[in-house]
Amino acid sequence: MHGHTDETERLAEQILAYAEDRFRLEGASAVYAENQALRWISDLAGFPARAGGAFVQGGTTGNLSALVAARHTAAANRGGERPARWKVAATSQAHSSGKRAARGMDVDVLEIEPDAEGRLRGGALREAL
Repeated sequence: MHGHTDETERLAEQILAYAEDRFRLEGASAVYAENQALRWISDLAGFPARAGGAFVQGGTTGNLSALVAARHTAAANRGGERPARWKVAATSQAHSSGKRAARGMDVDVLEIEPDAEGRLRGGALREAL
């Protein structure tokens, strides 16, 4: 287990780890339960009704899934037109799994210096681009 900041985070990770294993074994009812949980989380986050997702095990798989979805959406928003090279912006403090996922997709990582609180700020991104 990773270092947890509180009991709620620890419990959520345990539930998701259990759910990941059980969903594969239980079939359609598990898919329904997963979709209900995702809907609940999406509603809490204020995402639109069309938002969806999947529970995955581990940060590397999660980052890879997110980057593939982002690339797909970016291509659709560009009318299917793709740049010569895709780039992903991340701070120098970003987790290595995201950078590995980008490399696995043959995507360049544009490293941006974070602010004093470790955040990627729009101004720093504009300067780097």
